[in-house]
Amino acid sequence: MKTTGPDPRWVKTPVANRIRYMPSAMYCARVRVGGKLIPASLRTDKVTVAQLRRSDLIKEERGKLEARAQATKGRTTFGEALNRHRHLRNQHSQETRPGGSGDLG
Repeated sequence: MKTTGPDPRWVKTPVANRIRYMPSAMYCARVRVGGKLIPASLRTDKVTVAQLRRSDLIKEERGKLEARAQATKGRTTFGEALNRHRHLRNQHSQETRPGGSGDLG
């Protein structure tokens, strides 16, 4: 494994778009979606789990890009926006309250 740049704590892996932070042995991804470089922690030190999470990250970021593109074209209906809002609200609720039911109201 080779280090990336002047900081020896970051090490390249044989797989594209994946690097490893050596002090914690955690994997991170650097993916390019829509012309933007998106760095993200894969929250694991296992190679197989990192590979799966990397592909999930790419799918998620492409979905976000597609949703932004659709919203900027003015093709989003009120119902779609309401569903998206509810989904994000529930997702945020579950992330901030461990064991929460996902309902804010």
